Order: sequence, then structure tokens, then C-alpha cells
Amino acid sequence: MRRSYWMLAALAVAAALAAGSASTAGAYGSAAQWQIAISFNCNNASLCGGGGGGSWIWAEFDNDGTADATATDCGHLVAAHGAFAGADHVNIDVHSWTIAPGSAGPATFIVTSETDTIVGHGTPQVLDVPSEYFDTGVPAVPGHYSIAAAVFGFTGPGVTAQLQVVKIPGK
Repeated sequence: MRRSYWMLAALAVAAALAAGSASTAGAYGSAAQWQIAISFNCNNASLCGGGGGGSWIWAEFDNDGTADATATDCGHLVAAHGAFAGADHVNIDVHSWTIAPGSAGPATFIVTSETDTIVGHGTPQVLDVPSEYFDTGVPAVPGHYSIAAAVFGFTGPGVTAQLQVVKIPGK
């Protein structure tokens, strides 16, 4: 019994020392400067084309001027009602971006070049946009925002839209 106590105590000390000397993890890579998450959910069948659904977007903007993003949407429509039936997914490889005045105020994320890979229905499609000035509508100001669902074209009960903007410390 006494030996077990000392072994547990030694493990606890070793764990404490390891935790004290551990460096901060760069979970998003060493260049990650901003992380953005957007969630849009519609559970009101009368507002969302008969079935509801949503869109979810995550993006990481790096300090080298590139970014990665992923977007998924799921529309609970039957195919006869439109293109948003089922799930779709887009991987976005941003080649360049900046912060400039835009729809979200004086500090808005603007994408200036990207390649999108769209999957979900049929053969994946690749769309290369070498030069653009795409106003994301996302403020370059850290915070949590309950954004107007009107941005997505739907307002009313059962409709929510949230935006989280995080500036990664030290970047």
C-alpha cells in the first residue's frame, strides 16, 4: 500500500513538472493569426423552404497572408425544391487576404485570391479565383456576435446566426 502511494506521488510530481515546462501548443500552426466561426441554423420549415437546415463555416487567417476555410451546409429540402437539398461542402484555399473597409466596418476581412473545391453532389468541382475583392462581411474585431439572420435571407422564429472572431494571442 505504501509503495502505491509513493508511485502515485512520483507520477503526480512528474506530471506537474511536465505541465510546467510544456510550451503553448500551436494547434493551428505557427502562422495562425485569426480564427473565425459562423453558424446559421434554420428550424422553421415555413421560412426555410419546407425543411430547414443550416450553414457552418470555419476559417483560419494566417499572418503570411494566406488562409484556410471550410464551409458545410445542409438543406432539408427534397430535390424538387431546389439546389440546397442534402449536404454540400467547400474547402477554401485562400491565397491572399487583407483587412480593409467593407460591409463590417473599417476593419473587414477581404479575400483577394482563392481556390474552392466543392464536394457533396456528383463530381467535385474546383473553382480558381486568381483576382477578386470579396468582402466577407466579417469584422476584424475579436468578439462574439449574434448576427442578423437577414444576412442569409431568412428572419423570424427558429432562425439563428452566430459569428465568433478570435485573434490568436501573440500573432
